[in-house]
Amino acid sequence: IGDSAYVSVTNIGRRPTVDDESYITVESYIIDFDREIYGEQAVLEVHKFLRPIQKFASLKEVKKQVQKDVEMAKIYFQEM
Repeated sequence: IGDSAYVSVTNIGRRPTVDDESYITVESYIIDFDREIYGEQAVLEVHKFLRPIQKFASLKEVKKQVQKDVEMAKIYFQEM
């Protein structure tokens, strides 16, 4: 984003817990980021596959898994 790089976890695929649609989405959660960037251009680099798409019992379960994914991403980028 701009001239800065940030670590994120990204879902590329369907969202089976949220809806039954067949279209593909790309959603990134930028770790430790608190800035309004709507309308700005971002370049996404994919470095590692963490897990396949899953359907969870609730959004609460999704959030718990995203936190696990965030921890895995932090470890991966610390070791790079």
